[in-house]
Amino acid sequence: MSAIARAAPAPTSLAQAAANAKGLPLVAGFVTDESSHAATLAALDAGASTALIRLGNIDDAITLLTHDPSPRVLVIDLCGVAEPLAALDRLAEVCMPGTRLVAIGDINDIHFYRLLRAAGVGEYLVKPVTGEALRAAMTAPTTERRELGQPQGAVPGDLIAVVGARGGVGTTMVAVSLAWLSAESHHHRTVLVDLDINCGTSGLALDAEAGHGLSEVLASPQRIDELLISSSTAKLGEHLYLLSSEQPLDSIRRCPPDAVLRLTEGLRRGFQRIILDLPRSDPELLRQGMEQANTILILTDFSLAGVRDAGRLMALAEKVAPKAKRLVIANRQGSAKKGELPRAEIEKALGVKLAIVIPEDNVAVPEALSAGKAVPAAAEGSPASASLRALADMIGGVAPSRQPVGLARFLRSVKPKGKRS
Repeated sequence: MSAIARAAPAPTSLAQAAANAKGLPLVAGFVTDESSHAATLAALDAGASTALIRLGNIDDAITLLTHDPSPRVLVIDLCGVAEPLAALDRLAEVCMPGTRLVAIGDINDIHFYRLLRAAGVGEYLVKPVTGEALRAAMTAPTTERRELGQPQGAVPGDLIAVVGARGGVGTTMVAVSLAWLSAESHHHRTVLVDLDINCGTSGLALDAEAGHGLSEVLASPQRIDELLISSSTAKLGEHLYLLSSEQPLDSIRRCPPDAVLRLTEGLRRGFQRIILDLPRSDPELLRQGMEQANTILILTDFSLAGVRDAGRLMALAEKVAPKAKRLVIANRQGSAKKGELPRAEIEKALGVKLAIVIPEDNVAVPEALSAGKAVPAAAEGSPASASLRALADMIGGVAPSRQPVGLARFLRSVKPKGKRS
């Protein structure tokens, strides 16, 4: 073991390593031999005490990251891994997209290198590696067009804000459904943020217990980092996370003017898709949420009051987020036998075409919400689910191509062609 390794206090978890970091990049490494272990520590210089470097392989990395926040830089050893691309796919499921991945191994082949780079690996080095080479690979600027495991067509940190013109138009139902479809059908690492911290119902809709995570994050935006976000979010599935709170109704909350900006900046580093369920009753959070969105979905029903307030929300969105894509969704078509405005009149009044019309389903939708499931999950055959899936595709959730499977198949035929001296 090197002198650096002996001198540095070895952290036992990524959380401890992050506590030691004090602003330095958090680094983790899993290598299969002592020589690579020493080279990895040497690459860190005085920052060795901020890193978690272990003897192990990619499976050990996956096990740790399943329960611990992702580092900013991750070094993994591919020696002895039968199907490296398949292993990288498994790693991507637990590793935040912003993590820079440096791989080392014993296959010296240009085709292998290109396959790894196409899969999102920042750099690949052939053993034996030196501390200087590893340091350069860890600190090189990220120029890849695609992060580790990022599905083609997904935009890192894509943020969709959902707001309802009136109470009861189905804002949370749509937000929950889009988050579930993004995570489960399109395999994007997705977080649903319910910014109504007093009366939000996203947790109820997903059968998740609400805590105080979101309110604490918004109260101290200057403290927002990967660890705080990781500790505040609830993991609901392989790719789905929830950030919410349930504060007392008489609690007084003063949200700093940059709270949502700082929150979304932190979330964009860790998630491919962010869904904001915006409360129309809180003008400050409504404005801040719209300002950060790439896409704003405004929900209305077919009532006169709903259409009026949808127009007001459109005007606000155009003012505070002029570059955002703005879509109007009409929900609960057919719920009112009398007094329902025709689609043509709604479009004429708003000056835009309705992006999607979601039909009323007064059986499947209430049952799904009562069961704590997204509507497309609980009622796949419902007409409402079909409309929600069409909406998910419209905002950029089309399933990625299956090219990586072909790459993995090709990779099996790649054999070691010797090592560099």
